[in-house]
Amino acid sequence: MSIQSIQLADLRPPAHNPRRVIADDALDELAASIHSDGLLQNLVVAPSRGKTYKFISGERRFRAL
Repeated sequence: MSIQSIQLADLRPPAHNPRRVIADDALDELAASIHSDGLLQNLVVAPSRGKTYKFISGERRFRAL
């Protein structure tokens, strides 16, 4: 495992996400937390097709960005 800088535009949400619904108020709260405290946990992704990446962990954090 390594840490790399990846353009947000290269990240693709998965077709299947166990969190079927992400409440807007919870997402707003997470966005405020990230804004005030920074992103405390990195997004975890894996290479996908072409030069894109798929989420392993952190799609909710991504949406809050």
